[in-house]
Amino acid sequence: MKFSFFILAWFVFPFSVFALDNQSNQFSVTLSKCVDGNSARFILENNEIKVKFIGVESNSVVVADVNDEINGSLVSEYVCNVLKNAKDIKLEYENNSEKEDKYGRKLVWVWVDGVLLQENLVKIGYSKIAYLSDDYKYSDLLLSAEDYAKNNELGIWYKENVVDTNVSDSQLQKNENLFSTILNFINGILEKIVKFIDNIIEEMQ
Repeated sequence: MKFSFFILAWFVFPFSVFALDNQSNQFSVTLSKCVDGNSARFILENNEIKVKFIGVESNSVVVADVNDEINGSLVSEYVCNVLKNAKDIKLEYENNSEKEDKYGRKLVWVWVDGVLLQENLVKIGYSKIAYLSDDYKYSDLLLSAEDYAKNNELGIWYKENVVDTNVSDSQLQKNENLFSTILNFINGILEKIVKFIDNIIEEMQ
């Protein structure tokens, strides 16, 4: 997938997503290191913190259109490009969630230039909702974004017409037995025809 698709995805969709208000419990950070489509590292008050994007998970394979697929590494590239080009990044804790996961990563909402990153990723079909509680602050936004992606068959929700090749071993064996029976029948007929022609030739000599 070309870089232009990543840029287009970020600039087209955010205009309809939730705009940042003056919310409490937010703090400004700068990007330290890109990690993957679900996490990153930021600098907060001269200290590096590990962050997990709360409420979402990125898929290992995303179908962008009928002729193309992008894998998890390119979803990570999209997230990294968004973060690297951001003028303002704010993190926000979820009051109804633990502050850290078992890996020591901060569980936060990520705001990039006033756009909720999780909502953007879900809305373009690059991520799906995961571990989302109904009482989370932005649950409704993510659910609405996922409905949009599903209805428009974006990213992971793209529906391809796939031929079913999941044939059981027993069915394959039945097919092989049938083919063998037909082949033996044809060989038997051919042998009889050849024998009949040979008899005719012998009688004519």
